[in-house]
Amino acid sequence: MLGFDLILKFDEGDPDSAEICVEGMVGERPYTFLLDTGAATTSLVWDEYTSQLPRHSRRQSSGLLGDIEDDWVTIHDLQVGSLVKKSAIVTRLSQDHPQAHSLIGMDLLHEFCCHFLFSQNRVVFAPAPAEGLNDLFLDDKFHPYVPVTFDGETTPTVWDTGASLTCVDAGFVARRPNAFEPAGQSGGTDASGNSAETPLYWMRGLACGGHVFPQHKVVGIDLSFVNSRIEHPMTMILGYSTLHRVNWVFDFPERKWGILPQI
Repeated sequence: MLGFDLILKFDEGDPDSAEICVEGMVGERPYTFLLDTGAATTSLVWDEYTSQLPRHSRRQSSGLLGDIEDDWVTIHDLQVGSLVKKSAIVTRLSQDHPQAHSLIGMDLLHEFCCHFLFSQNRVVFAPAPAEGLNDLFLDDKFHPYVPVTFDGETTPTVWDTGASLTCVDAGFVARRPNAFEPAGQSGGTDASGNSAETPLYWMRGLACGGHVFPQHKVVGIDLSFVNSRIEHPMTMILGYSTLHRVNWVFDFPERKWGILPQI
């Protein structure tokens, strides 16, 4: 079936925390991309090939902890599985970027109905089910938002394959001590290269799309910086530690989403 395979790069000693990567080509050059539905734009690292591409302009964006500045460039013959682009305008990370990942962003993925089959470590391009789907909100950069529920209260989250752990706003954690049990500390780095020591928690009571998720590990972080720079604030960023527990479908063109039946 049309689509591409997922390659999981696990954090050492933590099977619930992983980067979701895909293998691809730009022309004759192989790249490993982070699959990142939390990123508006596909990006390439600075290397021998990309350094020769003429810059169209500069772009400024935000990570969770700081700002990012990079270049707009044009590439040709991008291929990731059956996703093929003869030409694409992407960003090129700066030469001294401290946390460089090439990534596939929503500028490419929003054209497809994607079945995220974590049980098979594969994304499949196929029609969505005829029934049982929910309306999907995409912001102006195609970031997908889905609602989650705690004790009957619904809160907005971003569905982000680029996050290895689900991130929960520190204020939300403080208001629900019964739902979050401390689980140590973790050193994390955001897309801007800024690092911080952040608390880990065991989260319980999360429901989404008609599915109740078991207790699992998340990271607490102050989301006020990034929320101050976006039109639609979020309480959580759903990452791999949550996402891999079920299979999902996102029909981005029709703006529908759902959790696929368990087999």
